[in-house]
Amino acid sequence: MRGPPAYTGSVTPEGEEELTARIAYGDQAATILADPLATLRPSHDRLSTQEEAALEALLELAADERRGGVYETFEETLGTGAMGMVRVATQPGMGRKVAVKTLGPRHRDQVATLRLLQEAWITGSLEHPNIVPVYEIAIDKQKSPQVVLRRIEGLHWRDFLRDPQKITDLYGEQDRFEWNLRILMQVCSAIHFAHQRGIVHRDVKPENVMIGRFGDVYVMDWGIAVSTRQEDEGRIPVAWRVTEMAGTPAYMAPEMLDGEEPHVSPLTDVYLLGATLYELVARRAPHRGASLMDLVRSIVRSAPEFPPDAPPALVEICKRAMHPDPEERFPSAEAFRQAVQDFLRYKGSARLCFEATQKLTAFEAALLSFRADLPEDVVAELEARVSDVTVEQVVPKSHAERARIHDLFGACRFGFQQALVEGPDNPVARDGLERTVALMAQFELSQGNLSAAELLAMELKRPPPNLRRQLKRHQHHEEKKLREMEQLRREHDPNVGLRTRAMLALILGLAWTLSPLIAEHWLPGGRGMLITTALWTAAFIAAGAALALRTRRALGASALNRGLVGTLFLTLVGQLALNAGVAISGAAPESSQVMRLFLWSVATAMASVTLDRRLGWAATVYMVGYFAASAWPDAVYRIMSLCNLAFTVNALVIWWPRPHRR
Repeated sequence: MRGPPAYTGSVTPEGEEELTARIAYGDQAATILADPLATLRPSHDRLSTQEEAALEALLELAADERRGGVYETFEETLGTGAMGMVRVATQPGMGRKVAVKTLGPRHRDQVATLRLLQEAWITGSLEHPNIVPVYEIAIDKQKSPQVVLRRIEGLHWRDFLRDPQKITDLYGEQDRFEWNLRILMQVCSAIHFAHQRGIVHRDVKPENVMIGRFGDVYVMDWGIAVSTRQEDEGRIPVAWRVTEMAGTPAYMAPEMLDGEEPHVSPLTDVYLLGATLYELVARRAPHRGASLMDLVRSIVRSAPEFPPDAPPALVEICKRAMHPDPEERFPSAEAFRQAVQDFLRYKGSARLCFEATQKLTAFEAALLSFRADLPEDVVAELEARVSDVTVEQVVPKSHAERARIHDLFGACRFGFQQALVEGPDNPVARDGLERTVALMAQFELSQGNLSAAELLAMELKRPPPNLRRQLKRHQHHEEKKLREMEQLRREHDPNVGLRTRAMLALILGLAWTLSPLIAEHWLPGGRGMLITTALWTAAFIAAGAALALRTRRALGASALNRGLVGTLFLTLVGQLALNAGVAISGAAPESSQVMRLFLWSVATAMASVTLDRRLGWAATVYMVGYFAASAWPDAVYRIMSLCNLAFTVNALVIWWPRPHRR
């Protein structure tokens, strides 16, 4: 099959002038200016040899079949055109009412006859529910063809567009816009079927569609249709020989303008379907102009303006179908029909999507007020999407702005979720919801709300890579903080190592309580006392160090345990220093025992302040013992033993393990 050459879809200003001049000086200029909605038909002064042969053979065949059987009695006229008329007659044999299309008395030449027959041949070859059936071709006494078609009792689609109330009155439809879209879908089916048979209509518009009284839809007027098949050449016009402008200027595709090279293809009909959809959306034909030049510019550029209330999804469908470059249009009439069907399927969902998308824009603009907190790539994306928001317009960070962001997020998410309820497969709603939730997760992360960000991320089917990376980084940071907090809790938990601490307190306490009583009877006087006491203290340090080393895991597990061990060690070292100081100063050796009570009182008091305030009782007892020993030096060992016993009891009371403790 030979096809038309590719069309670039671009015309320079000089080219527009050339096109305008070519049209303006032609015979069709007056028709275009008078009524852009009227169909321009190609002018053929003479027939080719193949066309003459086809015409003669088919007229003879038709005459042989009819043998003088003609339609002479007509009941009413259904319509008249430039070259002929359609009237109602009764079909012999069947007794049914039919529509008979004939040429007018002044147009019964060979060219007009062939064009009428070609339209009948094309229409008759397209057996489709949305294309009017051709019953037969008869020949009247003047050897002029009579094309017999099904009689359609109804109105042109244009009548319903002019008076939408008729849609409700005749068919009971309340949603008239949806009704019109469903009519368009049936037109698409007919055009796609014709394309499958190699036929391009070239004049799709509401005037060429009939609506029957039962809502049946028929695509009419195939008079300027062309074929894309090699075998049809000579019998009907073929697309690759079409160079003369034909069609309806108000709907015309750029490649339909008069030119030296043919460009008509099935994609031309896709454009015309898009132009018809544009009229349903904008309530007017897409191309118009105060002058012929303006009209041509509109056709060449094919960028009509849409009303503000036009559904965005239909706007995109129109723009694609009416793209100046045929290669950028829908690949077929069926693909165009499917797009319209998808819109109807998601119509309620699309409305909710549109409202949610508007809120999403406001949500994105509000997020820019926190640009300093958000990642650079997120800020760049937001600024690209919300191009009309400047730095001066952004509201400073505040509690009110945070609340507004949460309100906008809730409205966006709810809107997209409802859109998905209406249309579960709606990709716009699905993507909008994903973007809304992802942005909110980024915002919550920027505000340090990791839990909220994680909950939002769980809603995402495909979290953005940068969000996943940030979540992992924040999770690691939070886990580190938790570990540090747990370590800090254990450091200051009095129950950690409690059993070990209590046992050490019992062992050392008993030894500490008994040692003064032993010292009272066995400790020598004078300097021997200082030396013996020093050795005894060193023995306690060694014993304590051995016990601490053996229980280092339990004692090293908390700051309290380490602090107590350190306090004990420093106190014992302080005793050694005290003995050395007394020896150096030449003071009475017995005074070292009294000063030892003061040292223990101070050490225990510091432990109660820094480690465990419950040791304050023991500190008080030591201080009382110091004053008592100062008053009665002879009783220092017994006082010391009583103080150590008090410390041991105090420690066991506060540290001895109980069932509720670990």
